[in-house]
Amino acid sequence: MIDALAPIFVGPLADFADRLALADDPRPGLRGSELLDPAVLGPILERFARRYDQPEPRAVASMWAKWHFWMLLTPVVAASLLLEHGLPTDLDEVEVIVAPDGQTTAFKLPHGGGPATPADGFERFGPLVDGHIEPLIRALAAQSGATAKVLWSNVGNLFENLLRQIEASGLARGPGPAQARALMASRDWPGRRANPLFEPVRYVERGGKRKRVRRVCCIRYLIPSLELCSTCPLEKARPA
Repeated sequence: MIDALAPIFVGPLADFADRLALADDPRPGLRGSELLDPAVLGPILERFARRYDQPEPRAVASMWAKWHFWMLLTPVVAASLLLEHGLPTDLDEVEVIVAPDGQTTAFKLPHGGGPATPADGFERFGPLVDGHIEPLIRALAAQSGATAKVLWSNVGNLFENLLRQIEASGLARGPGPAQARALMASRDWPGRRANPLFEPVRYVERGGKRKRVRRVCCIRYLIPSLELCSTCPLEKARPA
């Protein structure tokens, strides 16, 4: 565990204490940028696919990405929004600890980061997006055939859910949550044609209840053993 982050690794975040480590952690890892190599990423996805009786490459990549980004975003976003603490996340800087079954379990960082006072959400999360998320999504899409839109939707869903929980906790004292909300409300990202994290979820009324719904399906249903998730935008009946 990184000592400076200890205050956030309590309660529901306690299980993430060992998900971020420093370079001296004895667990073997691979350089993050190696995931951009099809010769490395392909076998990892193949190992991950063995958990399913009838794996489908696009859905496998989507499910793998969900797990990888959950392991990364949860502690990194929490550190940013709760502690105003920035962390190094570029694929060229981090090592990824991968379990024998291909699942990402933790990250080794070159240093513990430090205080950060970004001017807006784009400055706050730009390094994470540009240096880690975007290149990995491109690699996953090329490897599996899953669309970047699906993979970005996974990131957006995780990001919005984390933000919602942090807001509900009342523990954030800085401008981070408001900046994150403003980021997701913007159609444009400076220097990009469109913001890939724009409004990733909707809140709709169904049966007299307010329901959280993803804008884009994660396509997990392409694996026959998996049901639609609770936030799926598709109808509950499995598509034919």
